[in-house]
Amino acid sequence: MFEDPKIQWFKRIVFGRATPNKLLKWTCLLLFLWSACLLFLMCGLGLFAWLSPEDSVRFEEYTNFREQGIWFFFPYAGWHLISLIAIALIYRLKKTGLIMYTIASAGCTLHPWFMGSDFPTTSLIFSLICVVLFLVHIGSMHSKKEQSAVIGNEVSAPKEEQL
Repeated sequence: MFEDPKIQWFKRIVFGRATPNKLLKWTCLLLFLWSACLLFLMCGLGLFAWLSPEDSVRFEEYTNFREQGIWFFFPYAGWHLISLIAIALIYRLKKTGLIMYTIASAGCTLHPWFMGSDFPTTSLIFSLICVVLFLVHIGSMHSKKEQSAVIGNEVSAPKEEQL
């Protein structure tokens, strides 16, 4: 399934050509799928809350769900969209992705709390574990300046064959 040219093209466009070590690769892929699922779920629930009739009583707390739905689900989906972009950057070994992922994880953790839910301790623990898993690999990540300096040194350094 993963050998299909369309899947390979998508993977190359989103994740780039370089592949990180196996732990970072599988962490990124797992969290990418998790954030993609939550993004689609939150968008679907937001559309359901937005487009469903006001007078319907489908389940208990339906009116609360409907009132809070648009203001809860769409911003939460936005945090997961930022998380998807950050995970793709982390897969490409960019430090910017780590900063974006930390901000998106904080947003995903604190957003429900600001909307009136109890403080999500399990979500905080999960986010901290994911950020720590990414921080382990910060030594192999490059900023844009560092990457251009490395590329410039490789181009300007004469090879032994040329001498």
